[in-house]
Amino acid sequence: MMYDFGFRLDLGKCVGSGHFFRCYSIAQELLKYGHTVIFIVNNGAELKKHLRNTIPFFVLSNDSEIKKNEQHYRNKLNEQKKVAKEIEEQIKKIIEEEIRKSREEAEKNNSGSPLTPEDLELSSNFTSNKGRLPWPLEKGIIVSSFGIQKNKAISGVETKNNGIDFSTDPGQNCRVIFDGKISRIFFIKGKGKAVLVNHGNYFTVYSGLQDVIVKSGDEVISKQKIGTIITSETTKETQLHFEIWKGKETQNPVKWLYKAN
Repeated sequence: MMYDFGFRLDLGKCVGSGHFFRCYSIAQELLKYGHTVIFIVNNGAELKKHLRNTIPFFVLSNDSEIKKNEQHYRNKLNEQKKVAKEIEEQIKKIIEEEIRKSREEAEKNNSGSPLTPEDLELSSNFTSNKGRLPWPLEKGIIVSSFGIQKNKAISGVETKNNGIDFSTDPGQNCRVIFDGKISRIFFIKGKGKAVLVNHGNYFTVYSGLQDVIVKSGDEVISKQKIGTIITSETTKETQLHFEIWKGKETQNPVKWLYKAN
């Protein structure tokens, strides 16, 4: 499991102190909002009395052990970054193909634009709805933000998110945020299925799905269901990853969705 936040405590000094209870209170709040939290400690028996198995913890006996576990964590993050980069390149390749098809279609119609008149209108309507687009699920909270994120557990480690992540209840449906056409449905190892939707010059990506009920080429309308969000068998978390692209550039979805700020 990957953890969003880590607290390192010297339990000989911290347990029973205000510092410990502040950390514990913060951890409980983070858990409520779908984050994963871990305590890195030097006395597991002592901590167990206070946490009552509500929060996982590593017991580290010395500095060398701390460094060893940090290195393991860094390796995991590097693997995660590699997978994320592969997914990004896969999405870019699909978008490039869609742009090429649109240009070829526009050339056939002598429209003088890289987009067909229909795609131009769709793009314009998408843009005019910035800040008012519906969420890609009926119920959920944002648990991971767009852009470069500093890792809370280990200093000097950063991760990049091309979109945002939602946490929701098991069995929740995923829906498209605007009218468009299904460009591609593809599989992401360990993440389930992903759906890419064409909105003219804009594209949206929905990943972490199962039971996808649309197919490539289908026309879809705003708020139409396209699949069910997967619940992880290991973490029991139900999370949807969502991205918005303008051409080959990622956008911050929070600026586009209704009251997401």
